[in-house]
Amino acid sequence: MSLLAPAPLPSTQPAASDLEQAWDTFQRLLPPEFFDPLDPAPPQTLYTPCVVSWLLVYQRIDHNATLTEAVDELKFRFPQAALPDCSRAENRDFSSNTGAYSRARQRLELKTARAVADHVSSTLIDAVPSFLAGRRCFLFDGTTVLLQPVPALRQAFPAALNQHGESPFPVMHLALAHELTCGMALRPEYGAKYGPQAVGEVPLARPLLRRLPERSIVLGDRNFGIFAFAWEATQAGHTALLRLTRKRFESLRKKGREVGAGRWELTWRPSRKERKQHPGLPADAQVRGWLIRQEVDHPSKGKVRLCLFTTEGLSNEQACAVYRQRLHVETDIRDLKRTLLLAGLQGKGVAMVKKEVVLATVAFNLVNQTRRLAARRAGVAPRELSFKGVWSILKTLSLGLLCNSDPGTWQQEFERALAAAGQRKLPKRKKARQYPRVAYMRRRNYPPRKRQGTAIPLSP
Repeated sequence: MSLLAPAPLPSTQPAASDLEQAWDTFQRLLPPEFFDPLDPAPPQTLYTPCVVSWLLVYQRIDHNATLTEAVDELKFRFPQAALPDCSRAENRDFSSNTGAYSRARQRLELKTARAVADHVSSTLIDAVPSFLAGRRCFLFDGTTVLLQPVPALRQAFPAALNQHGESPFPVMHLALAHELTCGMALRPEYGAKYGPQAVGEVPLARPLLRRLPERSIVLGDRNFGIFAFAWEATQAGHTALLRLTRKRFESLRKKGREVGAGRWELTWRPSRKERKQHPGLPADAQVRGWLIRQEVDHPSKGKVRLCLFTTEGLSNEQACAVYRQRLHVETDIRDLKRTLLLAGLQGKGVAMVKKEVVLATVAFNLVNQTRRLAARRAGVAPRELSFKGVWSILKTLSLGLLCNSDPGTWQQEFERALAAAGQRKLPKRKKARQYPRVAYMRRRNYPPRKRQGTAIPLSP
C-alpha cells in the first residue's frame, strides 16, 4: 500500500452485519460495568460516574449545553437501560434542579475521565484502517483556549501579557495528536502557556508519543522540527516526518551527505544550544535520517519549498505528499474548538476544566466515528464528509442514540443517521479556498476608557 493515500475504500456498501458490528462497538464503548473498578459508587447513587461522563459528553456535543439542559436530558430522554439500578432512576422522580449534578461533576475523578478518553480513542482508532501496512499516521500540533477569568484558573494558567497590560482571560496550552485518515484524537496534554510554569509544545507532546500505537508515523510542523522531538519520536519507536525552518535546514545540510537531487543523508546530533534547552538528552543522543528539499504547488502561494527531515526511507515525492496532509489537523482543531465549543469552556475550577478538556475528545471521537461509518456506507473517505454536518445530526439524536440498548430502536435510528450523514459531503472545488491571514480590529461596543489624570477640584 502506498504512503500517498489511506487504505482503499470499499466499492460497495458494507453488509448489514458489518454495520451492526461496527455500531455495536460504538454503542458499547462505555457500559456502566467499565466504570465500576475505576470509581465505584453506592447502589443508591443516581449520578454515577457513568451517568456523569455521558452527560458531560452530551453537554459538549450539544454545543456546550447548560447544566439544566443536561439534567432535563437525563430526566426525560436518557434511555432507561442506561440509568443506574435505583428506585429514583426507575421512576424518574428525582429533582430537576442542577445542584446534585453539579456536585457529581466535581466528585468525578480526573483519572476516571482520562481512562474513559483513552479507552474510547484506542477502541475507535483500532477500528480505523491502517495508513501503511498496519501502521498509523498522527498529526501533531498545538493550540490554546481561553478560560473563565477567575482567580484559581488565572493562577494555574496565567494570562497573556503585552505592552498594554495583562489579559483578564487565563490561557491553557494544548498539545494534540489526530489520526490522519479520519481525525480520531488522542487525549490532549495541557499546561500553562505563559508565566513561570509555561510549557512548550515539544515537552507538552512527549506523553502523546508514548500513547501512540506502535510504529506510528509522526507528522509535525516547524515548531516540532527540532532535534529533541525527533529523538523522542524515535526513542518511542515511531517514524518522524518533520518540517524544518530554512535556517535549521541549511545548517544541517552542511553536515549531511548528498545522496540525490534535493536529498541528504544525515546523522543528526544536538547542538550546544539544544543541549542547554533540553538538559535531559543523553551524551550519545543522535537521530539518523534524510533531509529533503522539494518544491511543491501551493493553492495560493504558487511554488513553495518544503524542507523536511524523515527517519523513513521515503522518496522526496512521497515525503512531500504525506506531509502536505498535515493541514488536516488545522480543520480538526477548528472543529474541536469552534463546532464543539472547546474554546468556550465554562468551568471555574482547575480540576473541572481539565475534565471538560479530556471528555471533549470523547465527544469529538464519537462524531468522527459516526462520520467514518457514514463514509464507509457512502463509499467515500471520512474527511470528504462535513464534520459539522455529521455533528448536527448526532446532536439532534442526542444521547438517545448513543446510550439506547433496544436493538430495534437503535438500528432504525442508526440507519437514518448514517443515510443523512452520508449526504453531508464537502464540495469538491477545483481550487481550494484560501483566505489571507489578516488581523481585523474588533468592534467596540463602548468607547475606550479615558486615562485618569490629575483631578481638577470643582469650584464651590
